[in-house]
Formats: sequence, C-alpha cells, structure tokens
Amino acid sequence: MSFFDTTPLGRILNRFSKDQASVDGTLPTKFTTFVNMAISLASTLFIIVLSTPISIVLLVPLRKTWPPPWLGCSIAGRHC
Repeated sequence: MSFFDTTPLGRILNRFSKDQASVDGTLPTKFTTFVNMAISLASTLFIIVLSTPISIVLLVPLRKTWPPPWLGCSIAGRHC
C-alpha cells in the first residue's frame, strides 16, 4: 500500500493512459490482420473445394478435430 501513498496520482494515471494508448494503437492493426487472414483462409478453402470437390470428405473430419484441446489451455496449465 505504500506505493499508492508515495506515488502521486498523476503519475499512476499517466501510466494507465500510456498503456491504454498502446492498446488503442495496436488493436486496429491486429484486428485488420486477423480479418485479412480469415478471408484468405476462407478463399483458399473455397478454391480447394471448387477445384477438387472430393476434398470436402477430408475437410469435414478435419473440422471436427480443430481446434485441438490444448489450444484453449492457459500458459500456467490451468483452465484446460
């Protein structure tokens, strides 16, 4: 508790606003990248299915196994 007693409120607020500005600056770029990759993946799968319709037979079981169970685990190993 001594940290909050000795540190001025403006300095604490400045730190949080700096972190918020960092998130606000990088989040739109990351979201745009995610959307572009999702569209690229969907169009690639569409072209594969369009050119070889039998590939649907392989893609349906693949969808049942993806995402793998360990993908949802946290780094610390909890919440699996």
